Amino acid sequence: MVSKRLNKNGISDFNFMNILSNILLWISVLTFLFPFYWMLTSSFKTQSVAVQIPPDLLPLDPVFRNYIRIFSQSMIPKWFLNSMIVALVGTALVVITASMAGYALAKKRFIGRNALFWIIISTMMIPNNLLIVPLFLIIRDLHLYNTLPAVFLPIVGWPFSVFLLKQFSQTLPDEIFDAGKIDGCSEAGLFVHIGLPMIKPGIGAVAIFMFTQLWNDFLWPLVIVTKSSNLTLMVGLAALKEEYVMQGGGQFGIQMAASVLAALPMVIIFLIFQRFFIKGLTLGAVKG
Repeated sequence: MVSKRLNKNGISDFNFMNILSNILLWISVLTFLFPFYWMLTSSFKTQSVAVQIPPDLLPLDPVFRNYIRIFSQSMIPKWFLNSMIVALVGTALVVITASMAGYALAKKRFIGRNALFWIIISTMMIPNNLLIVPLFLIIRDLHLYNTLPAVFLPIVGWPFSVFLLKQFSQTLPDEIFDAGKIDGCSEAGLFVHIGLPMIKPGIGAVAIFMFTQLWNDFLWPLVIVTKSSNLTLMVGLAALKEEYVMQGGGQFGIQMAASVLAALPMVIIFLIFQRFFIKGLTLGAVKG
């Protein structure tokens, strides 16, 4: 909706800067959404239609064979299930450990608390690529190589999640916890019944960040899992693409259908938790 303003004569005129900003905003939105639109429409095209020049912006004769082949002639459903297990279990473990650690660092007084917090923060400066070799050796010694737990266990102590939830817990008023202690609430009760409900926005933000990172992770699953049945979806799709290339055909329709399947969980998770995500970011910016 175009905003208006009144000049000295009381006549309304258009705010052209507002119009220009709205136009640029819509151009940016369409630019970012077009690849997703192209991916979705290409998933309903045959190979010949997908590679023709000039391309069809709309599938004039949509087909569903690409999705049928995904579920009947490939391991994509198994890889999808593996990624879902890794993302959900890993996110749950991160939320549990980070919320407890953040609460303890914010509300408990113990020797070395500040030093421990800064050690956790300092690990955020270490590039992830430098940790691949030591993590690989640890996973190998624990006999977890080629298993799904090996994919998500190294991320459980994600330092950014501890930092974010510590900042949220630190802003909670101490008087509420003092009142809980007077009423006879245990330490676990204070955390579960008072602390957790009040840091829901932060937990929602951490959950979205963590689910997205685990779902999209490629390098670590590629290193730690080689068994075909235990591959995650992202690694499996890369392997499937190489297989199609070796066969002499791109099979773009099937690749686009698989990409739609890979993007769908992230879209659903964000739509469900977007209010927690937005609130968590804004509260973190104000309270941090």
